[in-house]
Amino acid sequence: MSPVLAYRLEPRGPFHFGRRGWGVEETAEAPSSDTLFSAVCAALREARGPAAVADLVARFRDGPPPFRLSSAFPHAGEVLLFPRPQLPLPEQWRAMGDGKETRRLRYVSRNVLDAWLAGVAPPTVRLLQEGVVAVTDGEWELAREALARGGAPPE
Repeated sequence: MSPVLAYRLEPRGPFHFGRRGWGVEETAEAPSSDTLFSAVCAALREARGPAAVADLVARFRDGPPPFRLSSAFPHAGEVLLFPRPQLPLPEQWRAMGDGKETRRLRYVSRNVLDAWLAGVAPPTVRLLQEGVVAVTDGEWELAREALARGGAPPE
């Protein structure tokens, strides 16, 4: 298995990631993998010219991909966030309530994700951003410190 690397992208300014579909227009919190690949190609073209982009695309077309990209995921300082697993809540999590508290959940921290996937009782979890994000108490403190340096703390 290839190594998995995480890169923290720090935007230099505001951005808008539009989503379009069949009669649907909305925005996303982060860029999708095709947007990231487009950015890689644009940067490669700027640095090495159009032939380098053509060579890269040929490598994807003619053999195993030289690398794979996922969509970007949000973070708060050192606290990386991942999409909520598309699995039922573990039985131990039902102590958090009747499920209404987790209905809006979209992102979970690494520690919350690991507990969920292992089906074990979660560490103390805080739901943030009106129930959209779940982090542990320790991660909450890290996120607060990072956001205090660069903005308002999460709700």
